[in-house]
Amino acid sequence: GIRAEICSLGGVNQMLLYLENFLDDRLFIGRAFASLSAIMSGADVQVLHGNGAISCIMSVMSSHTDDVYVQIKGTAALWYLAAREDDFKHKIVQNGGAKLITNSMSRFISSEKMQEKGIITLWSLSTPLQLRSEIGHLAVIPILRGMQAHVTGHKVVEDGLSALKALSTHSSSKKILQENDAIDLILDSMWIHSESPIIQQIALGALSNISVDVDANTVTQITENDLSAIVTAMQLHDLDRGVQESALILLKNYSFSPNNHSVLRQHRFLSSLIRSASARFSDTFSGRSDFLIGILS
Repeated sequence: GIRAEICSLGGVNQMLLYLENFLDDRLFIGRAFASLSAIMSGADVQVLHGNGAISCIMSVMSSHTDDVYVQIKGTAALWYLAAREDDFKHKIVQNGGAKLITNSMSRFISSEKMQEKGIITLWSLSTPLQLRSEIGHLAVIPILRGMQAHVTGHKVVEDGLSALKALSTHSSSKKILQENDAIDLILDSMWIHSESPIIQQIALGALSNISVDVDANTVTQITENDLSAIVTAMQLHDLDRGVQESALILLKNYSFSPNNHSVLRQHRFLSSLIRSASARFSDTFSGRSDFLIGILS
């Protein structure tokens, strides 16, 4: 395509040169970042190696930490690079890119667009298992604060939950999440976006990861509010396989602790919802639902 052709003709290098030569023109920098992102998204990955794009983008961002427009566009450019190849993710993190992004998110907490770009980039950086612990240490709290500040924003919440779901697979991140009331925020997100099946599914998945810590051999104590949110999601999205499956996985995780059985048994509709999900999606749900029905009986 045309983007690959521009890149092969030195388009990326030319944009990087412009960024270095017009460092004081903030409006130009933002536009140059946008153009660079567009070019990089269609470029041959091999062409992107060795041109110093990561260090240049971060250097320009570091020169204008007080400018939200530059930070948003610069973060987006880093995301376009990170999305292309895991090697770029490692280089961004090694050069302090994750810290640069979280600082911008904290500085411009009122900017929904800054939170959107920051969260999706941090989520991308967390996908390699080798980076998950480091990203979790840096990113969990800024992501939670961004979601809290913009809890009605669908994009911030959806990507924030996706990032938390990925990060919560690591034991150290689970602890940070629990200490910073992440479960309450996830439940709030479920209530506010109750009509969205994708947010319900991702939220239930994040709760599943947080609820069980295999390394510590612990299971989170379920509350009536937790159970009410799960049941409501199952009721509102009874035809959605993803929501039903995620709910059953979470319920089974909670059931691993005998201390949770009494709360689970208190809800009069839970058994019927589990049986309904099993009947509708019997090809994959029967074993999990039979286990839960046995606990509830």
